[in-house]
Amino acid sequence: MRRVAAALTLLLAASAAGAAEVPSPGDVAAGTVAGGGTDFTLITTSGYVSFTAGDDWGVLDMQSRPPIAVAAFQIPDPADRGTDDSTNLVISLYRSGDAKAEEALAKVRASHKAWKTRVDGDWSVAETDAPQRQTLYTILDADKLCGDVVCGVRLAWPHLASHTNYDARMRSTFKAFLASVRTGSGPYHVPDGATVRRPTN
Repeated sequence: MRRVAAALTLLLAASAAGAAEVPSPGDVAAGTVAGGGTDFTLITTSGYVSFTAGDDWGVLDMQSRPPIAVAAFQIPDPADRGTDDSTNLVISLYRSGDAKAEEALAKVRASHKAWKTRVDGDWSVAETDAPQRQTLYTILDADKLCGDVVCGVRLAWPHLASHTNYDARMRSTFKAFLASVRTGSGPYHVPDGATVRRPTN
C-alpha cells in the first residue's frame, strides 16, 4: 500500500485561481489551522465539504472534480519505513443523483456485508481486518450525507511488530478526522490566508 507522498504544499498539479474569484466545482481551498493541521475545502456542485488533515500527512492523490472527488493522504509511521506498508486515509465525495457516483458508492457499501457495522453520531461505520500481501490491516469505512454529496472516509493501517498503542492512536485519528468534516451549501467564501487551486485537466 506504500506510495510516494508529496508535500502538502504540492497539493495539486494545478493553477492558482484568482483571489477575487468565487471557487467553482472541483476547486480546492487549503489553509493552516490554528493549533496545527491543514484545512482543505473541496467545492462541490451545490456547496462544499471541508476537513482537516495533519500537517505531516503526505498527499497521495487529489482528484477534486465531481462526480467523484477523492483526496488521499499517507499518515507517517516510523514503523513502516523500509517496508511496502503504509497508513492511508482517503476521503471520497460521491455526487448524489449521478449514476457513476452512486454505482461506485453502492460497490463500497456492498463490500461491507461481512464487516462489523455501527453508527457513530450521523456516520455509518464499517470495520474489518484483512490481509494485504503478508501484512494484516485494519480498515475503517464511514459515510454520511453531506449536502449534495455522500462523504466516504476510509482509514487503513498495518499491524506491525514494532507498533505500540498504534491501533488506539489510529482510532482516535479516525474519530478526530470525522469530527473535522463540515459541509455547507451555496458559494464558498475563501478565508483570509487560504489558497485556492484549480485543476488543469
